[in-house]
Amino acid sequence: MRASDPKLALLSDVRLFAHLTRRQLREVASLLDVVEVETGRVLTREGERGLEFFVLLEGTASVRRNERELATLVAGDVFGEMALVDEVRRSATVVAATPLRLLVGERRAFATLLEADDDVRDAILQAAAIRERSNAA
Repeated sequence: MRASDPKLALLSDVRLFAHLTRRQLREVASLLDVVEVETGRVLTREGERGLEFFVLLEGTASVRRNERELATLVAGDVFGEMALVDEVRRSATVVAATPLRLLVGERRAFATLLEADDDVRDAILQAAAIRERSNAA
């Protein structure tokens, strides 16, 4: 990776994107923005319409439903995609437990990402399905 594009280096460290070629990583990088947020920031709110998805790069976030903690997200985790896949309202609230560094993509970027690479699409959909099954249990 070229040092001049730090987003490519960040992406290559994320499990979901680790197998992609440089060209594919550049395509993904063009779709996502790097964002830093403070502890306590609400990233998704249960019941609201989903407009974006997130890839957690640094820090931890708390996943809550009905004010009960369900899980802790860590670097490499993807979230917010379920509301975009199924076009349903957010199933949980996600709050920054520590300062976070994230990659954020809007609905249009998410659709482009799913269409651009079968492996990434399959990994995202599989992660969403596993999470949905574990939350239903």
